[in-house]
Amino acid sequence: MPAAASTHSAPSLRHPGASNPARLHSTRPGHVLTAERTAALLPDARLAVYAGAPHGLPFTHAQRLGADILAFVRELG
Repeated sequence: MPAAASTHSAPSLRHPGASNPARLHSTRPGHVLTAERTAALLPDARLAVYAGAPHGLPFTHAQRLGADILAFVRELG
């Protein structure tokens, strides 16, 4: 992760799907691990993992994603 990411000040919401894990040294998919690491570097980041969600998560999980985004924006005030 570039050093610039650690100075990023905008709130961030990460929302990876979690289907078809690429198992290396973890039981979690690689893209979820990446999202966890990215969220850990960003101040005010929230991470919402959608178990079993495909690449088209905004279409397949629209209600939950919309609710999560709305809750995130409301937290910001």
